[in-house]
Amino acid sequence: MYLRNLWLAATGRFGRLQTVSDGYWRQCNSTYLASSGYYAKREAALAETLGALPALRAAIDIGCGDGRFTRLIAHHAGQTVGYDISSTLIADARDALRGEAHLRVQFEVAAIDDVPSLEPVTLVACMGVLSCLVHDGQYARALKKCTSLVEPGGYLLLVDTLAENSDVTRAYRGGYVARYRRVDHYEQAILNAGFSIILRRTIARMSARSVNNLYLCSRQ
Repeated sequence: MYLRNLWLAATGRFGRLQTVSDGYWRQCNSTYLASSGYYAKREAALAETLGALPALRAAIDIGCGDGRFTRLIAHHAGQTVGYDISSTLIADARDALRGEAHLRVQFEVAAIDDVPSLEPVTLVACMGVLSCLVHDGQYARALKKCTSLVEPGGYLLLVDTLAENSDVTRAYRGGYVARYRRVDHYEQAILNAGFSIILRRTIARMSARSVNNLYLCSRQ
């Protein structure tokens, strides 16, 4: 009974934190919470990873923010769709697209649960999003959504900050909440979904016990 009460208390706490996190991102007008140097490294790592892949028939970027990295994906895909929970960021993404009108990319407002389950695509990207899902149920649903949208032989591309020893949950000023899950648990969840990890690349070490990794995974 004691352990069950502890579990219920933790579940309730994560549920409340998830509500705070969702509200933060829904009202968000900037996704750049780290240094500009970090995002330059992420962009370089993404460009190198995409450049090594064959041409992508279609791609989806879930949690696309202002579309900076979605447009990079679109240079390698026949058709790309970016989704984000923030209508402000989607408006910014559409505005930025005017400078690259040749790209076949569109941006839509949608939370992860509301991303339509249409025809699977060659690549699904979800960068810096799963660590914002502190509630285990929402985290599991999001990962399932991402993996279900990848066609056979396609790719899942993830970027997240992860803990090396034990899960770390942090609530920052302004409502930003993050849960940095253990590296081995995160990777096992990918394997359990029927994917193999073909590339693991550390973009930055965020602290003494956490790293920000890029993963390229293929559907078996």
